[in-house]
Amino acid sequence: MADRADTLRFLPLSGAIDVSFLTELGRRKLHEFKLSDAPVEIRGTFAPSNHHEVASPLCVSADAFDSGGAAGVPPSLCVVPGTLINANTLEDFKEWDKAELLRKAAAAIWQDMCSGAALAEPHRLCRFLLLTFADLKTHKYYYWFAFPAFALDPPPRATPPAPLASLLDASQLDALRRGYAALPASAHGRPAFFAVRLSCGSAGEPVQVAEVGPLSRWLEWRGGAGGREQAWIALCDPSPQHAGWPARNLLLAAAAAIREASPAAAAGLPSEVRLTLLCFRE
Repeated sequence: MADRADTLRFLPLSGAIDVSFLTELGRRKLHEFKLSDAPVEIRGTFAPSNHHEVASPLCVSADAFDSGGAAGVPPSLCVVPGTLINANTLEDFKEWDKAELLRKAAAAIWQDMCSGAALAEPHRLCRFLLLTFADLKTHKYYYWFAFPAFALDPPPRATPPAPLASLLDASQLDALRRGYAALPASAHGRPAFFAVRLSCGSAGEPVQVAEVGPLSRWLEWRGGAGGREQAWIALCDPSPQHAGWPARNLLLAAAAAIREASPAAAAGLPSEVRLTLLCFRE
């Protein structure tokens, strides 16, 4: 990497629970879950950071239990799949094997990376766990959030970040926004991860946003990029400064895809992976 490259830093994601979620959790515990502590699929949402000092948390509310995918979710939010486990006692909650929960979640994410499913369905890269205990007698609720992400070894290094305004002029920034807004929504709503293809032109000519597409196009664009084209991976970033927590799994999935497609990887030879990461914020 360049001499000025330094270790890339990531800002952890935080969780926030709306009181409506607790109300619905108590109702379902009483009438539906009862003594079952089986995993339940839920959803959370986050927004790209829109403040230079405040990160956007992952939020869960009463609609976290909705089975209709992203139905009813505002288009400004990204939907994240999650797993809820509601313990029956406070002792169970405290003694639950959280390391095992993380291990299973990490194994599922890694399998999706190795199979290519993570690039085809990027919501698989960003998941969360929520362990809860609802004491219906005292109306006290206990919860534990986890956001599985891989520790990259060696840690990725990056040159100093550059504001988009220093790379793209106003018209191209607008083209980027419009291109992202035009991406088709999936069952998981607004894409949290996507790809950007750029045309660099000749020396002295401005960079042009050629196309904004789903993350699944990135490897194709990267393979076809010549000296005058670039392909970026991008995420809707809940972090205001450093790369957001979802970027950890995104970078690993991208590196895994590159090495899987390269002859050097097939021969078991080490190779350095270089790419451009766009942290898209409001």
